[in-house]
Amino acid sequence: MQFNELNPESYSLKDELISTGIDNSDASWLARVIEIYFNDDAETVEDNAETLDIAARILGNIYQQYNDRNGALVEILGVLLGRIYPDGSFPFYGVQQPDTQNQILDFWFKENRNIDYTHGIRLVDQQKRNDKVSDVQEFVRIIYERNNSLINLTGLLDSEYIENCYDKQSLSFSYADPTKLPFWIRVVGRKWLFDRLKPTFHEKPIEQLGQYAIGLYKILKHTEAVPEVHQEASHDLRKQTKDQIGKFQSELFTTLDSRITDEPKEMHEKAWFLYAIKKVQFDNSPLSVETKQRLIKSARNYLGKARKTLRSADASFDSEMLQWSSELIARIDSLWKAEELLLKCLRSLGTPSVASDLRYWSEFGLDEIPAPWFIIPDRFAAFFHTFTAGFDKDDKRLIQFRMDFSAFLISRLKSRKKKNKSESKNAHIDEDFIEQDPIWRFYIVRALRELKINPWGKGHNVLHWLSKSDPNNDVRNAAKTAYKEMRHKVSLPPGKSQRRAVLAAFLWLRRAHFESLGFETDERGAQRTLAKELRFSQRKTSKEV
Repeated sequence: MQFNELNPESYSLKDELISTGIDNSDASWLARVIEIYFNDDAETVEDNAETLDIAARILGNIYQQYNDRNGALVEILGVLLGRIYPDGSFPFYGVQQPDTQNQILDFWFKENRNIDYTHGIRLVDQQKRNDKVSDVQEFVRIIYERNNSLINLTGLLDSEYIENCYDKQSLSFSYADPTKLPFWIRVVGRKWLFDRLKPTFHEKPIEQLGQYAIGLYKILKHTEAVPEVHQEASHDLRKQTKDQIGKFQSELFTTLDSRITDEPKEMHEKAWFLYAIKKVQFDNSPLSVETKQRLIKSARNYLGKARKTLRSADASFDSEMLQWSSELIARIDSLWKAEELLLKCLRSLGTPSVASDLRYWSEFGLDEIPAPWFIIPDRFAAFFHTFTAGFDKDDKRLIQFRMDFSAFLISRLKSRKKKNKSESKNAHIDEDFIEQDPIWRFYIVRALRELKINPWGKGHNVLHWLSKSDPNNDVRNAAKTAYKEMRHKVSLPPGKSQRRAVLAAFLWLRRAHFESLGFETDERGAQRTLAKELRFSQRKTSKEV
């Protein structure tokens, strides 16, 4: 039977559709679609007149329920495809055979009849959002796969959704809502979406660009484990998806960079740092010298300003900004320079960033870690593990890291200014030192003993001076012991790894931070914490014992 041949019985079916309230202009072609649905021939149509009448009344109810032609016709198509279930679903039994489904779609899209699918899908979604039987997502996918020009994706997506997702409290994911991006990740796939999202970075007003870029990043990150339609979740798929997303984000950096001024607003700067990290991670082409210098300057400036916020433990502190600015420095400048800035942030922080056992990670059954402040020690350790993971135990880069770390600590023990001869006879006070807190000075000396390296062969001179000049007896005694060790060509004992030395030194600094704020360290807990850190470090590199 040819589609353009109209069965005589369809005239009565058309009248039935009209009697239910369906417009005359739609009743004729809908009658034909219903016949295709029931796989008609003359005998079948005649024998099933009652069934067809029931079907007509159900579709008529849908038409009246919406009071909107677009929404009604889109739901009717969903019913005929077996993806949307109407009230009183008999005689619509569900998913049709592929041949019948294709016939319905061929005829439907041939007629088309000026249906606004974008508006209609939004209305159907509102009606069926809580319907656990209907599958709006698969229905939309079928339409889109057949003719993607029928749906205006830009018009369908919630224009503010991506921007709002920059905020953790606003981050939400609905895979059943066609106005949200996660829905379309499942329906049409990431690659197709990426091609259509790229122009938005050029088109978005500059005042909204930073928030939009961060919102998009968070949506893609939190949906990277979600398989597209016809895909099954797996570890390999997640890795492939992560790489795919990373490459897309690295391409967007060029647009962001071209639109960011030398003095960007913080939200723009934050997005700029984030996408620069993706550029470095997933794009083999290097950053230009000029761009690199601009990024480093901005990141260092931010971390310098952040220390003022950290002193007062201000609620406005942005842990993501600290994380991304310091990571950017680690990636495009040097690991140590990032770690040095994090240590300065830790020193400035006016509230604990660790638990009493000096942990910076959550663990079941133990005290909670202080949020969001734990991000500072967490990033120090994470960067060290990440960027030294491939180093051998005797790698010169680890030696240089210990050297830089030790030199930084030595610098904290020096006098703030040189005294003249008359002043030098007077006893020193805490305010004379770069590090004015004796608790910090004491634990800095302990950290130096762990690192087992004499920076430029001169660090022992500072310790000798400290052992004579520090106003605190505990600091003087600690410095005296450290001086004797460092003076005699100090080096790591056989079997002690460089990573262990760094992590042990960092533990002493966390203790200085915690106790200088008036808290008491859980000694046994701190020992367990270090042991766990060392085990983790061993898992990160199989080359080192």
